[in-house]
Amino acid sequence: MTGSGAVLDANALHPEGTRAGPRDTLLRAAEAGLYRPYWSAEILAEVERTLTRLLARRGRADADVLARRLLAHLAAHFPAALVAGYEPLLPTLANLRRTGTLWPPRSRRGRG
Repeated sequence: MTGSGAVLDANALHPEGTRAGPRDTLLRAAEAGLYRPYWSAEILAEVERTLTRLLARRGRADADVLARRLLAHLAAHFPAALVAGYEPLLPTLANLRRTGTLWPPRSRRGRG
């Protein structure tokens, strides 16, 4: 497996407009060893809440069960993906404080 890793936010792990969104592609790439996926308990909680809401809106009575099943599959297939202990670093991330995301602002992309 490569030395590269990426944090997959909730938006990458739950479907929104399409059936599986980017989740399938991202997880298959991780399975193939192209990178290591990471996520936090907070990200997984957001995935569960959002997926439950989306499935319920689509009429699925078992929405909560399906959302928990996804989390169980993620844990089983990527046991090293769950990260903890990053919280002290959050105040140092200026872009996170400003925009709520870790993605660099447009003016800084590609520099470095």
